[in-house]
Amino acid sequence: QGDSTSLSSLSHLRPRSDEDRAEVLSKLFNPAAQGQARYHLVDFTLYNLHITTAAAYRIIRELSIGMSVSYVFGSLDLAFARDVALEGGAKLDQGEVVALDNCGGGASCGYENDAAAEAIRTRGTSHGLAFGAGVLVRPHEDVDVGLGYNSEVVGVGGDDIPTKGDAWVLRSEASLANWTGAGNIYRDLVGRSTVTYRLPHQLNLGVTWRPSRRLLFNGQARWQHLNRFGQFEIQLTGTEFRAAPRMPDRINLYRGYQDLFTFQLGGSYLLLEPLGIQGAVMVETAAVPGSAVTVATIDGVKVDMFLGLTWQVYRGLALRLGYGLVLMAPVDSEASDRSPSLMVECVDSRYSVDLAACKATARGQGMPSSAGRYALTIHRVGFGISYDVY
Repeated sequence: QGDSTSLSSLSHLRPRSDEDRAEVLSKLFNPAAQGQARYHLVDFTLYNLHITTAAAYRIIRELSIGMSVSYVFGSLDLAFARDVALEGGAKLDQGEVVALDNCGGGASCGYENDAAAEAIRTRGTSHGLAFGAGVLVRPHEDVDVGLGYNSEVVGVGGDDIPTKGDAWVLRSEASLANWTGAGNIYRDLVGRSTVTYRLPHQLNLGVTWRPSRRLLFNGQARWQHLNRFGQFEIQLTGTEFRAAPRMPDRINLYRGYQDLFTFQLGGSYLLLEPLGIQGAVMVETAAVPGSAVTVATIDGVKVDMFLGLTWQVYRGLALRLGYGLVLMAPVDSEASDRSPSLMVECVDSRYSVDLAACKATARGQGMPSSAGRYALTIHRVGFGISYDVY
């Protein structure tokens, strides 16, 4: 991981000196620590703030409906590296060596050469809308059944969420060393970026049963349509990006998400009048298939367990303490759906749109695979204070 504070302070400006450039390079490119990981992710922050207006109406005692509308403000900060040597392919016109495939002394860069690594950072904000609807049925005075739907966040003018902001590029050493065109070539480029992606819509089904005043059970099932979030599409614009050697107009970062299903069982019990205990167990399917797992998308089938205590200090005021444990089954991604050879094969075919390798490259799969064996364990400890107004 890069240092977010240091990187952010330099992300909108060219490094002013060799010392500044060395600082950026040391944070964006640390081969011993990052390896193939830098081509998938160096630094990443994504959050969405929802401001929601909701209304509910009880039709009859046993049936209520509700709707909501949300304005969504998003912020994205994304940094990664690109292997520009892949654009050279393996051959060109009777086997002539392509400039970017030369990392010095006529030697081929090969795959994942430090000299051919190009740094890209984008940072921007987005605006969107989301909608929700739900129904609550009470078939028995001790049982509630609810069904809720949350739409995907839609941007202005379409389903995609356009995040507009600034972009900064640090060209690779190979790009500078092999430049033979007229005029100067700048290593540090600044311009604008638009990053588009999609957030999923989801469906929730929940059941609550209160067999006594002290005891409560609940269950939940959720579906998230993550399949729509397949990649980050990055568009770079600006005079400096168009200067030779020209940057690609679009870069796709493939993620390969699939639909996510979650099942949860939980309950609570009032031990003493001011003290209660809560617990839950959740099972969740993998957000990405094994072939799409990378350091940026470590995910598999997970079991999430939680245990908490609530102390009602005063009417409406409560203290909460909880511990959670997440265990993910090991995932083997040796059969990765990413490969740098896809890009090389596509270049050698002169970008034949009918070639399978070019179709995969267009989706962003023509890149280092980060294949390996992944496992994940998460421990969570939480403390909270809540106050309910009656």
